[in-house]
Amino acid sequence: MSSSIVGGVIRPTTKLIRLQTTVTVTWRWYDESQGIVQWTFANTGSEQQSVVLFRNGYYFGNIFYGIYLGNSEYNTSFTTSVTPLVDNGVENNTPPYGIIQIGSQYVPAFVFTLAPSQTWSMLEGGFSSVLTPSDIAIYPLKPLTVSDVCVHYDPQQVVQWDLETQTLMDGYMPNPKTFTSMLFATSGDAKFVNVFPGDWVKLGSCQAMDCSQYVTDAIKAANDGDFLQTLEYVIKAASCYASNQ
Repeated sequence: MSSSIVGGVIRPTTKLIRLQTTVTVTWRWYDESQGIVQWTFANTGSEQQSVVLFRNGYYFGNIFYGIYLGNSEYNTSFTTSVTPLVDNGVENNTPPYGIIQIGSQYVPAFVFTLAPSQTWSMLEGGFSSVLTPSDIAIYPLKPLTVSDVCVHYDPQQVVQWDLETQTLMDGYMPNPKTFTSMLFATSGDAKFVNVFPGDWVKLGSCQAMDCSQYVTDAIKAANDGDFLQTLEYVIKAASCYASNQ
């Protein structure tokens, strides 16, 4: 089996399923002992439809995008077109990312585009008998335009990932990073959610940051004999310069 998408870190609040498009979504246990569920999307309409999935308090793909986009084994990237999902088998399927506009704010999330009468399934891990998919809703998406976007992930994404999966993986670098993505608008009742407060998206390419102040602060802290403060500023400077590469 390929590397499974991991989720389920938000405790479920309700079992309500709300469907607002011709696309339906259902889930079942694929391997309950391993906490893996199978999501199945089906387009019952006569036209192609793109949707985003909301469950367990956030949009599918939003919580660990720094990991998924930074490691090739997850076989995903930002889409620049609106084409139906390719079925490579449930154990190998992964959807692309898009930038979802919700009001005046933006979130990276998985985009599911299905042709008329198409059915498509994928796996997601991180669940348990007491932490199942819940508060499920799918929202229709309208493609807007292809644009460069500056996307930053909170480093806590990586910390949470390693705690949940007992692995040591890195997010993409530099952080923030410029990607090219299709922008999508969604329906008015979709709500903006950021699980990690340090996650953000800005339209346009990332701008180089001035890192010199971190160096100055590190030198001052070193002269003051504050080792921990010096180390903190050195790490910030290194991260800043890496982001500018």
